[in-house]
Amino acid sequence: LEGQASYKDWRARVLPEDLAAQESRLAHTISTCGRDQREFRIVRASDHAVRVIQAAEMVVVGAEGQAVRMVGINVDITERKQAEQEISKLNADLENRAAELTAANQELDEAIAIGNSYGIRVLDRLVRARSAGAAIVEEAERRGTEIIVIGTPRKSLTASQRAVFGRTVDHVLRN
Repeated sequence: LEGQASYKDWRARVLPEDLAAQESRLAHTISTCGRDQREFRIVRASDHAVRVIQAAEMVVVGAEGQAVRMVGINVDITERKQAEQEISKLNADLENRAAELTAANQELDEAIAIGNSYGIRVLDRLVRARSAGAAIVEEAERRGTEIIVIGTPRKSLTASQRAVFGRTVDHVLRN
C-alpha cells in the first residue's frame, strides 16, 4: 500500500494467521501512546503474492495527552528475509560439511596411528593422476611396499560413487 492507508485497507491485506497478534500490538501502541516496530505478512493486491513487511509506527498525541492519530511506515523486506533464509541454509550446510571433514580427519588420524603402531608409514598426501589406480600401484612398486585398501564395501556405494572409485579400486586390487 503506497501513500496513506486506512486501517481497513491494512487489515484486509494482513494474512489471517498474523492479524490477531498484529491488531493486539497495534492496540497496545495506541493505548500507551507509544511506538512500535514489528514484522508481519501481507497479500499484495496487485499479484496476490505473500510479502513480509517491517512496520514502524508512533502515536501522535494531542494537547490533552490522548492519541490523535498514528503515523508510520511499512517496508517490504521479503527479499531480505529470503536472503537471510538462504544464508541460514548455507551456514547449516557449511557446518555439516565442516563436521564431516572433522570426522574424516579423525578417521585418518586413527588410521595413521594404527599404521604407526605396526611400523607402517601411512602417506599423508593424495596421489592424483589420470589413472589414480595405476599411479597408486606404480608408487607402491617403486617403494617396494604393500597396498592396504580400507573402505566401504562396494555394494553400499551409489552408482556414481562406484563410477568414481570403482576403476581405481579395481585396478589396485587386480595389480
